[in-house]
Amino acid sequence: MSDQHVEASQSSDTHSVWGRKIFFLNPHESLFPVISDLRAAEYEIYTIENYRDVKGMLKRYPDSMLFINVDDQLPHESWLNFVLSLKEDQAFSNVLVGLLTHGLKKEITDKFMKYADLTGGIINVSESRTLVLHSINSVLKINNAKGRRKYVRAICVGDTKVQIIITVSGKMYVLKVFDISTVGVACSTKQSMDITSIKPKTIFRRSTIALNGVQYAVDLLVLAIKPNKDENMLVCLFMPGMQASIKQKIRSYVFSTLQKRLLNSVLDMPKDTQDYTKESALLSLPDKNEAADTETQVNGGHLKSTESNAHDAGHLSESGQFTSLF
Repeated sequence: MSDQHVEASQSSDTHSVWGRKIFFLNPHESLFPVISDLRAAEYEIYTIENYRDVKGMLKRYPDSMLFINVDDQLPHESWLNFVLSLKEDQAFSNVLVGLLTHGLKKEITDKFMKYADLTGGIINVSESRTLVLHSINSVLKINNAKGRRKYVRAICVGDTKVQIIITVSGKMYVLKVFDISTVGVACSTKQSMDITSIKPKTIFRRSTIALNGVQYAVDLLVLAIKPNKDENMLVCLFMPGMQASIKQKIRSYVFSTLQKRLLNSVLDMPKDTQDYTKESALLSLPDKNEAADTETQVNGGHLKSTESNAHDAGHLSESGQFTSLF
């Protein structure tokens, strides 16, 4: 398919093209409707339950974004140590981090602002669904989380729970699905199937997509035909006018398939065993704002201090990448 319809992104240095995987660590229950909205906007969203699985996942996908529920599993101070441990390890240098919370004490908020690089900001999930969605969506857009990709697709090779059924020259054919998104599908056909009558822009009316044993009527527009020695590949778009409920079923299948694949990949990863009750060494260093406020210069053997005009830590940075609702 075109570069606007690509497989769910793999970790690489080309996230500007493929987009980023977006992980929500143990999200608040109130956030699941927001996650559904983000998936409907074709962001590649995953959820992880246990923080012990996060670092292994981020090493596999080092260009990811991570939003952490800091109200659960660890105390706020330990979450600060967790975030700083990501900052200390070069393996996570491209990971972008944001916090999700119902509220932080000023002291811990100030520490996060001073010592952690929160590209994803601190987002108050006590706000309305609309405001929380707007805050997260703003962060994702600023950091080009989609890349050039417009739609998320799932590879379905070997999955018998998804099929396409079409009729060609009066004969019905059940096609294996190679990959699928909410806008199109790539199918493999047996060599015995006569494809001579199929051309680009051919429309298959009243075709069927079977998902998890349930069949839905769809119209398909042929985008391309790719002959192969063993099987032929048929790339089709779903015709405009497809029922919204069917589109939602397809989207649910896509993201459940990607999520299951992610969970399966966690099984062979070593668990994070670090003790985050121990204070990060970064907290013993001068904080970045105080270091910017006072610049010490050697002048003729004497020390001279000059005041700089560093931004207050509580304000948005010039890049607009820091977001806080406090």
